[in-house]
Amino acid sequence: KAPAAPRPPAAGPTPPAAGAGPALPKLPLTCLPDPKDFPATWTPPKECGLPAGCALLKPGSEVPTGGLLLPTGIVPPGTAFPAGTELPDGTVLTADCVLPVTGAVTGQVGDLTDVLGGGLIP
Repeated sequence: KAPAAPRPPAAGPTPPAAGAGPALPKLPLTCLPDPKDFPATWTPPKECGLPAGCALLKPGSEVPTGGLLLPTGIVPPGTAFPAGTELPDGTVLTADCVLPVTGAVTGQVGDLTDVLGGGLIP
């Protein structure tokens, strides 16, 4: 008997990658500063829907407490900006642009007492 031909994968939604947070929409260009004319401090327009207090600081600026330095200019997951957003190398995000680590981001729900008590709830 001849072996059966391989079946094509079933159609359906692609599951998110392990550890991937919620998908953030792409921002319109008006929500990002002009890289050629980057001001010392740039605050996104209100219609961008970013957290109040979220601002981008010019490369070379001092990193405020809780802020994030983008050495490669690529925004990582865990910020108010979509992961992969390109900004000039060395751009600084203020603390209000950095999202808190929560179960919604990591896929785990719990607190320190849950860890000490035997583990997090998946």
